[in-house]
Amino acid sequence: TIQLYGCCAIINICKVCSDTESVGLSVDQLGGIDVIVRSMQEHTDDFFLQAEACSAIASLCDDAPLVKEAFFNLGGIAVVANAYRSCKLGVSIEESFYLMEQAC
Repeated sequence: TIQLYGCCAIINICKVCSDTESVGLSVDQLGGIDVIVRSMQEHTDDFFLQAEACSAIASLCDDAPLVKEAFFNLGGIAVVANAYRSCKLGVSIEESFYLMEQAC
């Protein structure tokens, strides 16, 4: 899905950028945090989107208190918790570990 590719793009940008806080603030100002949270809410059955969205959020929140606050205010904690709960149903141990690894 386009949401999956968007999350992967954010992850890759954060990997090569030394100022992830600025990236995170820019993504937030453009509505990207909201898009990630809504994507996770709307596509609960898409394991790979859930995992990459967790990784994108973790990348954006690294050393960025304002981004963490925006994520929290948009209900991000609940969607990540839901991803973990959903992960327990119908996925392999390897997929469960992959999701946990992406979010941590």
